[in-house]
Amino acid sequence: MKKHLNIKLTGKVQGVGFRYEAKEFADKLNVRGYARNMHDGSVELEVEGEEKDLKTFAAWYASNKNLATVEHSDVHESDIQGYREFQIY
Repeated sequence: MKKHLNIKLTGKVQGVGFRYEAKEFADKLNVRGYARNMHDGSVELEVEGEEKDLKTFAAWYASNKNLATVEHSDVHESDIQGYREFQIY
């Protein structure tokens, strides 16, 4: 079943290549949506795809051991938007 999630990540998530890694991993999972840096230092993600793929994506960013450190994630489900790809803003 497809789902759409709005995610706000805080921690050391800007200036470390996180959005580009997110795109690479999302593309592997066929997850669509976008990643965007926010003015408050957080990263906003909107992602949609199969529930199992979204769970895998969430596990990835929660355990990402590269330069990024996710300290908190705020996740809300919303309506499918029909994204065709994963983009970086």
